[in-house]
Amino acid sequence: MKKKKAISYQLSALGLGVVIAIGLVSSAGSARAAGREEESTEINLAVGQQKVINSVGVQNFSEPSGIVQVKATDDGRRMVVSAVRPGSTTLLLIYGGGKQETIAINVYARSPQAIRSELKTLLAGLTGIDIREVGGRVFLDGAVPSPDDLARIERIVALYSGQVASLVTVDPARQRTNIKLDLHFVQFRKNSSHKFGVSWPANVGSHLNAQNQPSASFLYTYDFVLRAATQGQLVIAENLLPSLDILGIRGWAKINNVVSVITTNGGSATYHTGGEVNVKISVSLGQSTLARIPFGVQLTVTPRLDPTSGLVVVTIDAEQSQLTPIQGQDVPGRVLTQTKTNVHVKVGQSIMLSGFKESTESLNASGIPGLMRIPILGYLFRSEFNDATDSENVLFITPTVIEHTSPENARRIEDALKRYEDYGGTVVY
Repeated sequence: MKKKKAISYQLSALGLGVVIAIGLVSSAGSARAAGREEESTEINLAVGQQKVINSVGVQNFSEPSGIVQVKATDDGRRMVVSAVRPGSTTLLLIYGGGKQETIAINVYARSPQAIRSELKTLLAGLTGIDIREVGGRVFLDGAVPSPDDLARIERIVALYSGQVASLVTVDPARQRTNIKLDLHFVQFRKNSSHKFGVSWPANVGSHLNAQNQPSASFLYTYDFVLRAATQGQLVIAENLLPSLDILGIRGWAKINNVVSVITTNGGSATYHTGGEVNVKISVSLGQSTLARIPFGVQLTVTPRLDPTSGLVVVTIDAEQSQLTPIQGQDVPGRVLTQTKTNVHVKVGQSIMLSGFKESTESLNASGIPGLMRIPILGYLFRSEFNDATDSENVLFITPTVIEHTSPENARRIEDALKRYEDYGGTVVY
């Protein structure tokens, strides 16, 4: 009997252990399920801005602090979050079934877009500084050549009460170096066209021709004394017979533009070739304004020199556009092709960009309706004009560093120029 009791105790203990283990697994699964049911998002606002969020299925929500105000719409499907003062808070949304969503709300004194625009103006003259926006805050990153430049940046950052942070460091290697960019823009163009078929007159009968004269006229003179016709004349100013078209044209052209610009290390240089169209646009009754629509090739180049390696990192932003008519509108549109890339090149070497290609082909047919569609024999009643144009633009960029001369060399140059101006002599014949 004792042995049986011991066995029953052991079974009871084992059953209790299984129950405890199942309970632990169940509680762990419930904890993971609860973790899955809780979600979190983030909203960044400036003082005075509002954000509309979806609140379908929300049964309750926490009242945030005075940083924001939350109001539900009449239908209860949306909530309007209004930023009141700078700070950070959270908004807890409780849905049916136990699901929860936590929204982190950051309110800043100024809009990040407005701050970035102001920083571009305040940092004018400082090259190599990037402005980035992360989570509603604005960061300055890069390097400046001197501690005075770094102190200037820190004074600018202090104006924005923590909304702007600086990661800028001092790098003496980034001295104020001027870089000369030689731009060679070469364009190759070839075209071919042919016209084949039979051309028929567009009008048959009395009408005005291309010289604004009647295509057919009749002159009749009658003498009432003699009671007889003295003159009769029929004039046909146009050829009413069809003509054979067998015209072919081929040609080519090349254009070479050379431009040299100088910019600072890290600064940008812009090159534009093409033109612009001035279009008069009506604003209101009796008033209009003049809009300029540019077209052609526009190139923005930003060189950055690394003195240790002697390499120049060139950021190229190229844009090619051409005007195109829009049906029903007086203002033309633009067909735009744009590319942006970074390349490495040694000082004095050239970069060749060959990617601005354009091919145009058109086919026009004119003739007698119906008959011009007959296979093969239709060429007797129609004329076709085919025109094809291929153009390729090649751009060469050559960066050159312009170093500042030392005071000693500057004095030597001034002395040489003075000797040249003072030089004089007698020419012996």
